[in-house]
Amino acid sequence: MTYLRPAYTLVFVLATMVTGTSCEHGEDHKNATLQDFSTPQDKVRGEYLVTLSAGTDVRVITNLYGQFGIQEMKHVGNSVFLVTLSDDPGQTRMDELRAQESRIEAIQPNLAYRSQPKLEPGAEY
Repeated sequence: MTYLRPAYTLVFVLATMVTGTSCEHGEDHKNATLQDFSTPQDKVRGEYLVTLSAGTDVRVITNLYGQFGIQEMKHVGNSVFLVTLSDDPGQTRMDELRAQESRIEAIQPNLAYRSQPKLEPGAEY
């Protein structure tokens, strides 16, 4: 059995090291909070994604939302259009008008994507 003694000693030393490092943080470790890495998304003023029913002519968008000054209309895929308005009426009004036109399946504001949070001038980071 003496030939197993070094193996037992090694297991004991490793177990002690693992236990020691896991207890190293003590109570502070229990109260730690996760850092929030989520990115806030802001609406891009005057930009909306409009989804049309299959086969619907794009003029439905100009007829319904043209009163708000369509500056640009860009096809972004599968019956979805990015519409830029000069006079943004807001999401509520856009939804009210959409409810009047069954060929428009959905409308949502275009969201700005940021991989980094906004930096405030003069703030310490």
